[in-house]
Amino acid sequence: MIRFFVFVFLLYSIQLSGQCSWGSITQVIDSGHPVSKSCLELLLPDNHKNSNATDSLLILLGHYSEKSRSESTRNNFLDFAEQFLSAHSKSSNKFSRFLYDLGLKVLRNEPKIAKQHFLHAIKFYRYADILDSVQIGKALLNIGVCEQKIGEIDSAVYYLQKVQHDSWPIPVKNDGFRLQALGRAYAIKGNMTLSTKYFNLSATRLLESGSDSSYIAKKILTDIALYYFNNEMYHEAKHYLTSALDILSQHNQTYQAIDEKINYANTLRRLKEYDESIELLNDLLSTVDSSKNPILYFRIQLNLTSSHLDKADLANAHKMLIKQDEFLPRITSSELIKQHSIINWGQYYRQINAFEKAIDLQKQYLLDCCDLTIAHALNTDYQSFSLSKLDQIITVLRRLAVIHRDRYEKNKNEGDFTKAYRYHSKIIDILDFYKLEQLDPKSAIDLGAITADLVEEALTLAAENLEQAALYYPFLEKAKSSALLAGIKSSNIFRSIQEANPYFKKLDSLKETIIRLENNLMTEQIDSIKTAINEEIIELNQELYSTQRRINDLAFQDEKLGNIYDNVSLPELQSAIDNNTTVLSYFLADETTDVYIFKIDKSSIELLHTKRPAAFSADMEILTDFNSSFTEASEWIAANKRVSATLLPIELEKIGAKVIIIPDGVLNTLPFDILIADTTFSPTTSLRSLPYLIKDKTISYSFSASLLLEMQQKNSQGKGLLTMAQRHDTGLNQSSSTPLAHTTKEVDGIKNTWGHVLHISSNNKKEFLQQAEAAQLVHFAGHAYVDDEDSESSYLAFSSGDDIDDKLFLREVYNMRTTADMIVLSACQTGRGKIKQGEGAMSLTRAFAFAGAKSLVYSLWDVNDASTRKIMDRFYQELKSGAQKDVALRTSKLAYLESAIGRTQHPAYWAGFVAMGDMSSIPGKSKLPWIVIFLGMVALAIGLVARRKYKLRT
Repeated sequence: MIRFFVFVFLLYSIQLSGQCSWGSITQVIDSGHPVSKSCLELLLPDNHKNSNATDSLLILLGHYSEKSRSESTRNNFLDFAEQFLSAHSKSSNKFSRFLYDLGLKVLRNEPKIAKQHFLHAIKFYRYADILDSVQIGKALLNIGVCEQKIGEIDSAVYYLQKVQHDSWPIPVKNDGFRLQALGRAYAIKGNMTLSTKYFNLSATRLLESGSDSSYIAKKILTDIALYYFNNEMYHEAKHYLTSALDILSQHNQTYQAIDEKINYANTLRRLKEYDESIELLNDLLSTVDSSKNPILYFRIQLNLTSSHLDKADLANAHKMLIKQDEFLPRITSSELIKQHSIINWGQYYRQINAFEKAIDLQKQYLLDCCDLTIAHALNTDYQSFSLSKLDQIITVLRRLAVIHRDRYEKNKNEGDFTKAYRYHSKIIDILDFYKLEQLDPKSAIDLGAITADLVEEALTLAAENLEQAALYYPFLEKAKSSALLAGIKSSNIFRSIQEANPYFKKLDSLKETIIRLENNLMTEQIDSIKTAINEEIIELNQELYSTQRRINDLAFQDEKLGNIYDNVSLPELQSAIDNNTTVLSYFLADETTDVYIFKIDKSSIELLHTKRPAAFSADMEILTDFNSSFTEASEWIAANKRVSATLLPIELEKIGAKVIIIPDGVLNTLPFDILIADTTFSPTTSLRSLPYLIKDKTISYSFSASLLLEMQQKNSQGKGLLTMAQRHDTGLNQSSSTPLAHTTKEVDGIKNTWGHVLHISSNNKKEFLQQAEAAQLVHFAGHAYVDDEDSESSYLAFSSGDDIDDKLFLREVYNMRTTADMIVLSACQTGRGKIKQGEGAMSLTRAFAFAGAKSLVYSLWDVNDASTRKIMDRFYQELKSGAQKDVALRTSKLAYLESAIGRTQHPAYWAGFVAMGDMSSIPGKSKLPWIVIFLGMVALAIGLVARRKYKLRT
């Protein structure tokens, strides 16, 4: 109120003539038009000697912040303020504090504007006679929060860390908020190790700041628990909820304790600890006064009903539902709770096979939440709906699909099968729209897990009708590396329009600069230089995003972009394979132990359904983890038999001579070569003599069927063979510390076989990158380091030291462009990385596929230096003779195995390398054309001689 009267007084008592009066300026602000700097200078003449100038300017700026969105007006005000403060430093802190408060005021809804207020608040503090270091630290903290809200996560991390790095003193409570913001930022980046670390530190700091912060500390721990709960990591969720409850019990916060106990009971339910959940909820129900807290009381009832339903205790569930129905009229203020009540009713009726009632409840829910009928939901243009509405539509469609699936299982009514299929199809379409809206396929990687969950639900229906394999095959393809497929397709489209768009060169230049700076940042020790690098990265990223938006605007005009998430059809796949080839595409259910295998031949498709045994995970580890001492042969063989029985539930003669494996989940770490298809061998058979699948079949791999065809159709324009070998005589730090005695011999053998080879010196990464873009074949022999937590920090090592410039990081590979026919990554674990559900391993192999490679040969574990040299030597000999890549690799492995003795017979020595993508032979490298030419020339010479003799005789 005081501010209002001061403002009115200024409007009428400090009125100036002309257009530059207080009244006229406020009218301009209200209209949204800019206010000129010269006008402000007229308002406060004579270098602002008026003692009220500061207050006047602050009031005007405050009015601007509430009324105007004019960028130029704000800039004029701030430029004018800077001019004013340069002459009146005593007003600096007052002015900066005012800007800081303005930033806080708009932080929630307008973080971009808030960020500018905080930045200028820091800027104006420099004019102050006494530096307010606490306020600077708090402003930096809030800039980090703004950046997080805007979506500039790397920039957010920079500012939040800068508070600590530059030692700005802020109160303990504010430091708790800073650490909380860091936890959220790293959670968004997908690094839950660091996220959890900062959340825990945040809770600790807030508790140190006093009991008034205990609820916030509890909330942070609850947020961690919620993250783990949403990612179905219920044991971790239970741990953090226990910690939250401990905090509440220490500070006697009874109401919040009840709220957290409800969450705790819900977690117990997900852990299938139903009795404990029911007991806790019953205790809570007895402590809450339903007349004083009806909504809380009803929430407990809802969760108690859900626990009974999940336990399949339908009698008690029904009793609870009756009580809810009686109590529901008392809940007048929460539509959400009413909707949850309908959900519980629907679950109950589905479980007692009252399917029509369950369907009616879903219809009611859809009308209540979205004002839609089922038919409208299926046929509407979903692009017009908000994200929250679409989420609710998807929820209803998923429930309806489950209801119809259950009824189909019971009655085998084809109408139910058709409806469930239609609901699943609609959901997949909506998710494709989500992904397309993001345009950047990297952002769509996490959506692969959601797609995989839906595919799992759909395949449970397909398992009831295995004859419908062709109908459900497209669903499977949607759960196979769709973000990688879209990335490759969109990259091709972008390149095709590069010449018409000047922003592409700028984009590439920005990416290269940012990568170089990020690499330098990893080794820089001096804080001031690190700060400068970080600031430069932030500025370049902002420019990068702006440039990318301009490119996206142009790219969206290309109708092909709308098809980047389209998959190949079954007929397209079958037309691309020959009569001797079988595709085996796997899907491992996450919620159950189900294994689905689509077996696809030239003219048929079959869906196989098996279960994983209890020991499957342990068996897989035995088969693929050789970092420790080797497992006893008998244990290894027993594990192999169990895994093989699960993954090959089909007679070998029903599989083609060539097999293309499309793995899923943990199967991305397994070379199918080693599976034992025949279990009739003698128990005393040596490791060399085991009936491995490789002895019967030629095996290759692909990320998906769609990516297989995409890679086969690439036009390889590269020329020559590029090699690089690194001995690492002095060793590397981190895990790659073993000297490599055979890499040089490996490359020398390839040279002798292939002929002319362009060889890059081991520490010349820059030249390697340049030549790799133009080479037909690329062979890297050396060390690789895989970062399981941060995939983009995985790298190929070009030297023995720790020089950052001698490491080719995965993030750099994504920025490469190559048309190579084949890239061989002859190093350890180049095909491994963090497994993303629906996308596969975030590996170096994946990055090189994105960069444009037509085919890849890579490793699935730590490979032996000496055996690798022998296998690669024979591999290139076979390629030179014209063999297809998968055939050449199989031949080289079998040849090695045949000559192996003792310990070296173990698959650890020969099975780690696999081939992916287009398996055709290397163009122009077969000896057969030269033989034909030579014989033709001989025949021509003989003919000429014979003709000459004939002429002489006649």
